[in-house]
Amino acid sequence: MGDRTMNVNSIAQELQRVTADLHQVNPKAGLRRFSILGLIFLSFVMLAWSVPNGILFVAATMLAGVFYGFLLICTHDMTHQTLTGWNWFDKIMPRLISWPMLWPYSIYAELHRLHHAWNGINLQDPERLQWTWQEYQQAHPILRWYVRGCLKSRPTYV
Repeated sequence: MGDRTMNVNSIAQELQRVTADLHQVNPKAGLRRFSILGLIFLSFVMLAWSVPNGILFVAATMLAGVFYGFLLICTHDMTHQTLTGWNWFDKIMPRLISWPMLWPYSIYAELHRLHHAWNGINLQDPERLQWTWQEYQQAHPILRWYVRGCLKSRPTYV
């Protein structure tokens, strides 16, 4: 038993050593990513509203939507305070980004914190992926087939 514990500890230490650089926040890289995505998004929005051609308007609007989606993905890093590491920036900017879509970022951020606290141990986790046996049995047969197909095997039950 002692040998196994030592092996698990050495694996954990090796994992910490290998991922050490991932635990540091680089504000310049995060701000650069956020700024580039934001500028591209705003450029496509301005282009869409300035062109008289309907096809160009639709194309620019669609591209603006794609970059807006990438900008919204940055809010996940802001929830973890890992985009820039600046507390004020990572609290204010996701709210400013999400309000045009009426997306309640503050509620998402709180639920996401709960998700990480409960991950894999609480059935009330708002982002839980695992199915309970009861949920699986009560699901419609087509939904059960879908779950089996997505998992490529029998579902793992909590």
